[in-house]
Amino acid sequence: MVEHAESMNKLWIGKCRPNMLVKVRGKYVSVEEWANSIDKKEFYEVDVDGRKFFVYNKHLYIKSLGCVKRVIVSVAPDDDGKDGRIIYLLTNRSDHAKKIVADYILRWKIEGFHKDAKQHLGLGKVQVRNIEGIRRHWYLVFLAHSLLRLGVSESSFGRNLIRSIGKKAKCICIQLLEDFISWIVSAGNQNNLHEIMEVFLYRQT
Repeated sequence: MVEHAESMNKLWIGKCRPNMLVKVRGKYVSVEEWANSIDKKEFYEVDVDGRKFFVYNKHLYIKSLGCVKRVIVSVAPDDDGKDGRIIYLLTNRSDHAKKIVADYILRWKIEGFHKDAKQHLGLGKVQVRNIEGIRRHWYLVFLAHSLLRLGVSESSFGRNLIRSIGKKAKCICIQLLEDFISWIVSAGNQNNLHEIMEVFLYRQT
């Protein structure tokens, strides 16, 4: 995958396995072993969207790739100030490590959106093979997501600050059904509105 990305002149960031072998002072050691040998004074602090990270980076020869790449060690302290989550990153980018870490952690949001979009927005139902058809399907998925966000913010549920796509979709369905029933009742007996709501909405939630 690395070779394919670079053959297309693409920049990339990947997560290193802790046991990936790198050459340090003439011998191969794991990334984890090398990272543990780094003096903590060599790390510098960066702020990414209000989150504190301590990072260190160095160009090392990667045995599995057969070439030199930039390795970044990123440590996110826990609430007690102790070393928390440690991430090892590999990249061909040359810009500031802060920007690389910031771009990488977007992955978690992207993966969460991808999972929700497959379950609730029809992303997993795409059957086309050509790039144009795939692109059109993606456009429709993003359009559905945008309309969903707008609909929730303007509905009676918007004040609840609902975050997940699944809950947003459920709330919009309830809102649409509620509006539909209200429209039906407006032309008939107003006294039946609460009874209809009980049967069609609240017993289903």
